[in-house]
Amino acid sequence: PQMRSNLIAALAETADGTLWAATADGLLRRKHGTLQMLGATNGLPSGPIAGVLRADKDRLWVLTPESVAFGAGDQFALVPGLDAPLTGRDGMPVAASEPDGSLWVATAHSIVHLRDGRITNTLPCSADLLTVARDGSLWLSRGAELFHDQHGKLSSVLLNFTPAKGAGTDSSIRTLYAGSSGTIYLATPSALGILSPSG
Repeated sequence: PQMRSNLIAALAETADGTLWAATADGLLRRKHGTLQMLGATNGLPSGPIAGVLRADKDRLWVLTPESVAFGAGDQFALVPGLDAPLTGRDGMPVAASEPDGSLWVATAHSIVHLRDGRITNTLPCSADLLTVARDGSLWLSRGAELFHDQHGKLSSVLLNFTPAKGAGTDSSIRTLYAGSSGTIYLATPSALGILSPSG
C-alpha cells in the first residue's frame, strides 16, 4: 500500500508470524508476505497509529493519542469510556502491557487498566511513564516522582541518587523500565537509578 511516510512508531508480532506496524497512515499488517493497511473500516481510529502491543497470541492493543482499540485479524473495536488525550511528554501514548495481555494506559486524568477491550480498574492519578514489574505491580513516574502500585495501594518511592558532576539540575524521570530480574531502572537527564527487588 501507498504510505505518506516511512515512519513506523511501533511493531508487534502475533503468534502466527503476522507483523503489525503502527504508522501515520493506519495499522499496517504483513501476513504471508502481503502488506495491507487497516483503518476506520476495520474499527480502528482514523489517522495516525502511535502504538501497537500484543495482548495474547492473536489479539492486539492499538493506540492513538486519542483512543485505544482492541481486536484481532481485521476486526477491531474502540475501548469506550477513556478520557483523552492519552499522551505523555513526547506526545505519544503512555502504556504498559502485563504478561496476561491486559494493558495499563495513562489518560488525561487517570491511569486505566484494560482487559479484553474493557476498563477494569482506574487509578485517580496521571503519569508520564508506566512499566509493569515481574511481580505484576505497576510502577509510574510523574516528573521527578516515582510511584509503585501494588494490589491497589499507590505509594511514593523515595529516590536518593546523586546526579553526575556538572550534569545539570533536571531530575525528571525520562525512562522507566522493569527488568526481567525484578529490578526497576530509571533514568533522568543526569543520573541512572536502579531499584533492586530486595530493596
